[in-house]
Amino acid sequence: MEMDYEEVIRLLETEITELKAQLADYSDQNKVSKTVLSANVPFDVSDQESVQELRKRITVLDCQLRKSETARKTFEASTEKLLHFVEVNFLIPSLYAIQEVFSDNSSPLSNLSLNMLHDSNCDAIL
Repeated sequence: MEMDYEEVIRLLETEITELKAQLADYSDQNKVSKTVLSANVPFDVSDQESVQELRKRITVLDCQLRKSETARKTFEASTEKLLHFVEVNFLIPSLYAIQEVFSDNSSPLSNLSLNMLHDSNCDAIL
């Protein structure tokens, strides 16, 4: 899941970079067009519209990028909280229970483990 967020963010950043490069190209062309306008040569309006479309697209992608980054941070925080919850409520009590079992010498499990260990050592000696 985290890799999906990272991949989406990377793709959005790449697309934003490409669109900004296109916008810069159009801006350069627009400067040339303004020069052409001052020379009373007709100017194509579709170039201005495509520049506006690029700006809109960049704005939308920028917003999507921020939303994806926020979602990723929320996901990471939630995952960390869930991990902490699991550790506190399941792992730590389990470790205490295991410790109690092995520290209590009268425990059947402990005696059984010691007997098995003793028997295997005796077999190894023989």
